[in-house]
Amino acid sequence: MKLLVAQASPPARSCPSPATVDAGGTPALQKYLLDPAAYPHPAPAPRLIETHISWVFLAGDYAYKLKKPVNLGFLDFSTLEKREHCCREEVRLNSRLAPDIYLGVVPVAGTPPQVEGEGPVLEWAVKMRAFPADATLDREAEITPEQIDAIADRVARFHSEITAAPAESGFGLPDAVRAPVAENFRQLRALLPSPSGGGAGGEGTRIGDLDARALTPGPSPEGRGETIARLDALEAWSEAEGRRLADHFTARRAEGYIRECHGDLHLGNIAWLAGELPPLSKALSAAAGDMSEGTGESGFPLLKRGIEGDLAAFACAAVSNPPPSPPLIKGGTSENPPQPPFEKGGSPLIFDGIEFNPGLRMIDVISEIAFLCMDLMHRGKAALAWRFLNRYLEHSGDTAGLAALPYYLVYRAMVRAKVSAIKASQSDGDFAETLSYLELAQRITQRPAAALLLMHGVSGCGKTWVSQSLLEDLGAICLRSDVERKRLFGLTALADSRAAGEDIYSREAGARTLARLLELTKTLLSAGFRVIVDATFIKRDWREPFQKLAEERGIPWWIAALEAPSEVLRQRVAARQASGHDASEAGPEVLAAQLAAVEPFNEAELPHVVPLSGTPLQTVSQIQVLLP
Repeated sequence: MKLLVAQASPPARSCPSPATVDAGGTPALQKYLLDPAAYPHPAPAPRLIETHISWVFLAGDYAYKLKKPVNLGFLDFSTLEKREHCCREEVRLNSRLAPDIYLGVVPVAGTPPQVEGEGPVLEWAVKMRAFPADATLDREAEITPEQIDAIADRVARFHSEITAAPAESGFGLPDAVRAPVAENFRQLRALLPSPSGGGAGGEGTRIGDLDARALTPGPSPEGRGETIARLDALEAWSEAEGRRLADHFTARRAEGYIRECHGDLHLGNIAWLAGELPPLSKALSAAAGDMSEGTGESGFPLLKRGIEGDLAAFACAAVSNPPPSPPLIKGGTSENPPQPPFEKGGSPLIFDGIEFNPGLRMIDVISEIAFLCMDLMHRGKAALAWRFLNRYLEHSGDTAGLAALPYYLVYRAMVRAKVSAIKASQSDGDFAETLSYLELAQRITQRPAAALLLMHGVSGCGKTWVSQSLLEDLGAICLRSDVERKRLFGLTALADSRAAGEDIYSREAGARTLARLLELTKTLLSAGFRVIVDATFIKRDWREPFQKLAEERGIPWWIAALEAPSEVLRQRVAARQASGHDASEAGPEVLAAQLAAVEPFNEAELPHVVPLSGTPLQTVSQIQVLLP
């Protein structure tokens, strides 16, 4: 995809048809919009950004996005009516996550053409505010855990509020889920260079048998053949998984998890902003240092710093929300959504969702989550991917959806591989990035074996803190008893159960919590995940059901035992209780009762016990040695 920036002198004053082009092939209407007089506000030296589907005019403190009259199959902007509809959809959809950016849909009309002019409408434009181009997280060298938590909080709240697919629609049916996956492989295959003499990898090619050769400009026939064989193996894996998951897809649809999502959730479509949005003129000045220019296909200067989304340098949002559907978040409501504890240093702005194809946004919420997880993994930030996933699950409780997570991760990697291949085919022919997505998809299909880790220790010993490090570095799903206990009572993680009038620590509540944790662990182990269960496990009758579950399935299990001096425990519990920013409600009395009730490990358990001490890195290393 290419990003073009243009600047021109004011054009002659005659009213063109939108289809009229000049001798250089540039639509005449676009040249009119490079005239400052075309705008109802000060707009010195308007500039043009061009993508494969849009023209975006940067005019003073505003940006105006016009859709090109193209039909690419997966999107159709071929008529004025269709372009107007998609403009309005873009405003409606993106306003849900970025309400301060989009200002509405405006006409381009009049003689000469003017934005918000009078007379027959020549074109429609989305009017936007802007933010600095370097605010998007794909350009951040370091993304902090706090930023990831804030994004997960925002996405979880968003998913709890958005509209579910209508019951009469076909969205979410097995064929509807599998169709874009198959189509994406077809499109990607057409973009890749063909091996000399033709012929792709034969049927039955095993993904693990392929070498990791880089596909670079002018690759050898062997390298091209290797890449096609890798693609064949990934396509065969996806087809088999799609068939295996058919009942899962059907169940997800029936349970309301097919929702009108963002559809394109990757780091290039997430900005991190602190304070108020700057005027567009300042945003341009701040970004100017990154813009080195060449010559584009239309004769305009070409911005060599390309973009991958339709408008990654300048974001879109809008002003109206669709009616909310019943909340997806278990334990939360639209009126009382999960609230992020991290507020300082800015907030995420998620923009540029898909407006042009309902089938690409009416998707399983886990497919949406998979996109950002895959993007983080591809950027070498797998630990943050697992952090994001676990943080989201803490809000949503949607562990059942994880059965299809590997399928969606591979699909999202193939989507980005296609985008990368489009860029390569239009520029220097370097497909190395495309191959890197294929390699990531290959690794996803070769998942590590399932394993079970039970955390052990009284309140304040550091179980949750250690679990966080372990889940990020080991690639695991963590089930926290404090969170699941509250979820059973319809409470969010930070809710005060006593203020809500609930007795969640009774013997009966404990039994329900144990049964729930055991059920979730069974589901996750059956789906092939590494699972960490964060509970005290000081009682043998709590530990034994999990040990039996793992042994019946031939899954390795361990107990991570943590201890701390009594005074340290009391200080930690008191501080945590005072902060109000933790799911645990254990106070000094609960701690004292736990210390008196600890049951020692028996002979069968001792070989599985891993006493943990030292730094988080040392703790992770202790566990990694044991994993299959």
